[in-house]
Amino acid sequence: MIAEIPAPECAKGTSHEDDYRRARVALANISQGAVIEIVGVGFFDFLHDAKGGARNGIELHPVLSVAAVRN
Repeated sequence: MIAEIPAPECAKGTSHEDDYRRARVALANISQGAVIEIVGVGFFDFLHDAKGGARNGIELHPVLSVAAVRN
């Protein structure tokens, strides 16, 4: 599944700038292979050849938080 975290500087005035900043920092500190929990808004994108995309086009966009469940 594709999950996108907007750049905080592109979200000025949305009141979610800090959410995006925290999610990006959290993701950068999670080790590869960890099981993670992602909270975001479900979004049906058009079908394209994006690697890891769901067959029905659903994505999490924007991602609001990321946390490691198990390392």
